[in-house]
Amino acid sequence: MKVPAGAVPIVYQCPEDVPALAETWAAAQETAEFLGGEYRDYVSPGASPSGVQRRIAVLTKAAKPDLVLPFTRETHLHTFTVGERSLGRLPTMALRLANPWLSESHAPSDIAYLLRHVMQKEHVDLIDLGEIPENSALRGALDALAWPARKLRLGRKDSIRWLIDFPETFDAYLAGLSTSTRQSTRRKMRSLEKDFDLQFETFTLPQDVDRFLAEGEKISRLTYQWNVGQQLNDNAETRARFRDLADQGRLRCYLLSLDGVPRAFLRGTVEGQIYNYETPGFDPAFAKNSVGTVILMRALQDLITNTACRTFDFGTGGDEIGFKSRFGNRRLTCNSYYIVNAIRPRAGLLLAGQNALTGAKNLAAAVIGTGAFRDRIKRRLRKYGD
Repeated sequence: MKVPAGAVPIVYQCPEDVPALAETWAAAQETAEFLGGEYRDYVSPGASPSGVQRRIAVLTKAAKPDLVLPFTRETHLHTFTVGERSLGRLPTMALRLANPWLSESHAPSDIAYLLRHVMQKEHVDLIDLGEIPENSALRGALDALAWPARKLRLGRKDSIRWLIDFPETFDAYLAGLSTSTRQSTRRKMRSLEKDFDLQFETFTLPQDVDRFLAEGEKISRLTYQWNVGQQLNDNAETRARFRDLADQGRLRCYLLSLDGVPRAFLRGTVEGQIYNYETPGFDPAFAKNSVGTVILMRALQDLITNTACRTFDFGTGGDEIGFKSRFGNRRLTCNSYYIVNAIRPRAGLLLAGQNALTGAKNLAAAVIGTGAFRDRIKRRLRKYGD
């Protein structure tokens, strides 16, 4: 692979050794489409579990840092899945990209060169890029990789990452929805307010954490997400993490109570000007009352009115028909990718296994087709986790 003119690759182990890393990170996050990882989380001594190391790959030009790619080096268990059910796991040594946006203003050829260099220098099986936009510079770099670096697309189909770009007011946001969505949303909000005594609470302070998690876990245990690992746990580890986020001014969570009893929660963090939405939950006994929609609308109203957020990030897993598509007003086509080191045995096994599984899924999808039978299978795979 041709070395970019005048470029020298360097791999650092300490963030403090990289000139102006904090400033470079902050500048990239200012223009990020969605949350890409916080610098303070990356450098915090307590942020990395035991056995996880930091690596910062830097491409210098004219003796100055030009392209910076921060990673963690760790053991990674790749899970082969159908739906949300695990078929097996393969342990690998991996580099995990900590923030994709630091590469966005750079040439794909430069990014590809640095990715291949750090993969070979660190002797890892793969680089985990996470979910990245299909129109990004980082995605373009995957087509410029040279042997033995091979791209591996993890999603059988591209996913849609839905965002909300906030207008000046909540009413302006509602006005931007489709007529049917706007009318049904207002009707659901009025109906719930008529049928119940509503209490909507915002949780941002360390002293708020215990009550939010205690009530949130009760609700989370009632949801299907509890059975597939997307749980809100009231335990010491989660309490410590939430208190730390609250101390930093990043925590912003919500509870919706009906007649004095909490029935729905919504959790997330404010990261600069982006609200990072995490898995919510509501009591399924009140699904017909649209408590999930109402708590989302109340949260959006709070974020637009009371914070400096410019974007609400629904996160991964969007599609054309779900609630994210109804309430989002901007979409990014994304997929999750590995860069696999094809000359390493475990990486070769992973590459062959994942490609075979994707082929089997494509065949099954063609045989099953669309319709009610397909939907029943998807619901069954979704409901029962491993």
